[in-house]
Amino acid sequence: MMTATASRSVFTKTNKGSLEITERAHGLPARLRRALILVDGARDTSAISAMMPGEDMERMLGELHSMGFIQGGSNAAARAPQSAPAARPTPVAAPAPAPVAAPVVDAAPAAEPVAATPAPAGHALDTALIHQVKVLMIESAQQFLGLMAKPLIAEIESVHDAVSLKTAIARWNISLRQSHKAAQHADQYVLAVKTLVGI
Repeated sequence: MMTATASRSVFTKTNKGSLEITERAHGLPARLRRALILVDGARDTSAISAMMPGEDMERMLGELHSMGFIQGGSNAAARAPQSAPAARPTPVAAPAPAPVAAPVVDAAPAAEPVAATPAPAGHALDTALIHQVKVLMIESAQQFLGLMAKPLIAEIESVHDAVSLKTAIARWNISLRQSHKAAQHADQYVLAVKTLVGI
């Protein structure tokens, strides 16, 4: 079981960890890889553990840390006061330059902010994030659905943008819920994917 301090530890991926997600350069076992994908610098150990029930998350994160894939392990409660003061100086510093830049921005491209608004509405996701989500979905499909996952995995592998990703997530979600073996874990996996995507 995790200690109270360990359950509040927050880790971040190192460059080696990020490289492992995109290139599989070190051949991590599937369970360690899933844990690495869920490490984001925001969720603490207990939140990650809830997404992978039945796993010894303290041990797994310790392994990832000792192998150099993640760093930190700072206490989430200790981090909270540090992040609040860091956020306050930014708004104080921002108003001084803003009046100088504001007339230039407002005078010329008044249509650009309006045109820029529809672009984020397409929910453009970065390629590395899409790759992380695809890996989590494929590995869970292989683990719980076995050979029946082959067409679903092919669909997941063909994902290239946010629209096709959402379609694949929906089919993957349904497949997990229909599987007797995966049904009890479906909520945790779907939550992990939604958290990564930001849905």
